[in-house]
Amino acid sequence: MYRRTLFAAATGTAVALTTGAARPRLGQSDVNRFRAEYAEIVADDQALGGAQQVENHAVELAMRIKSSLAAGGASAWVRTKLYCLASDVTCSAAFAAIDAQARTRARIGLDNKQGPGR
Repeated sequence: MYRRTLFAAATGTAVALTTGAARPRLGQSDVNRFRAEYAEIVADDQALGGAQQVENHAVELAMRIKSSLAAGGASAWVRTKLYCLASDVTCSAAFAAIDAQARTRARIGLDNKQGPGR
């Protein structure tokens, strides 16, 4: 009986060590979540026009999408969707800056040197 308990404990430990801490995997639900937040940005932009808060929200979302992509753990399809979404969000930030007559911030954001509004 003692050997079975020891063996079960050792096996459980070995399984725990081999699985390790799994990296969170990006999936369609993440794409949908980011897309819903982007829809809020578009709605705010239509309601408020070129407001600094719209621009800042777009920059922050683009940075979170890029950060999620940098962490890895996504299929090629999900990566493609997220890169497209990050591009759309970055353009929205630039257009919000243009609407606010802040062309320098818009140019910086589109040149990808630094996010607009920063």
